[in-house]
Amino acid sequence: MSFLKFLRWLFAGFCALIALVPMAVAAVCLANPHRPQFYLVDILTLPAFSLCAVMTVVFLGLRQRVATALCVAALAAFAVALGPQILPHQPPARADARPIRVVFGNLYIYNRHPGTFLAFVNAQHPDLIITVENATLSRKQIMWPLEAMGYGGRCDFGETKIYSRFPLTHCRHIPFDVVQADTATPQGPLAIVAVHLAEPIPFPGEAHHRQFDKLESELAGPDHRTTLMAGDFNSDFSAWRLQHLAGRLGLHPLPAWSGSWPTELPSFFRIPIDNAMAGDAWHLSHRAVSSDFGSDHRAIAFDLTPAQ
Repeated sequence: MSFLKFLRWLFAGFCALIALVPMAVAAVCLANPHRPQFYLVDILTLPAFSLCAVMTVVFLGLRQRVATALCVAALAAFAVALGPQILPHQPPARADARPIRVVFGNLYIYNRHPGTFLAFVNAQHPDLIITVENATLSRKQIMWPLEAMGYGGRCDFGETKIYSRFPLTHCRHIPFDVVQADTATPQGPLAIVAVHLAEPIPFPGEAHHRQFDKLESELAGPDHRTTLMAGDFNSDFSAWRLQHLAGRLGLHPLPAWSGSWPTELPSFFRIPIDNAMAGDAWHLSHRAVSSDFGSDHRAIAFDLTPAQ
């Protein structure tokens, strides 16, 4: 074997070893193990898929067949793991029904100009707005302007607020950043749950898991066909926690093909931790993601349409 062939063989082996990394990560994401150390990996399924796609193109350009094949296999595993997030099962929408447009945004507690969020609101023309991390500045820059724009229904506890064009009733609070309210829309009754859960770090994220358990226990029991739950879950539907919560409550997720956090990264490298789920009376669609408005999160908008 010539020295040049040896170097090529060595380089091919090195590329194959690198390609084994996304294979291992994809195996964890596909298995969805209920362990804290793997849960953090599972949340990163979408950016891991995107990075693996870049690696596949690079190895293809370098003509590394083994490494390319390993990355393609990893992409297939990532795609299956992303299924509950990008192609969730939900009832079809009624063709004759007008959708309710909803906007959710994490305003970021240290945002010096939270009012720039209103540009996204004006572009989306929502009927319902949910915000978390509302600091003192948001009262002047967001709350008062929204009231002037016709969002007369308001329900808030702490840093979590719900604004609505429809009257809100039965406002109540679960003892962390979760606010509930009911409203009667022209499309039917709607039970709103606005959520902001703790981060799953520092490891093992005990506060995060306790809040999920508390949320499940507080909401377990009643019929959730008319429920809309939206917020910053600090998790996504590729991970078992949100899948389990949705399954327990009989909710289905909003399809999310791109992420919302952190705001600085390209869309497919962000994590869709800002999300929504709804009961079988509703169909979720037409998700849109905002531009940067000074928060570490991008805001999202989506349609809530009566289901068949």
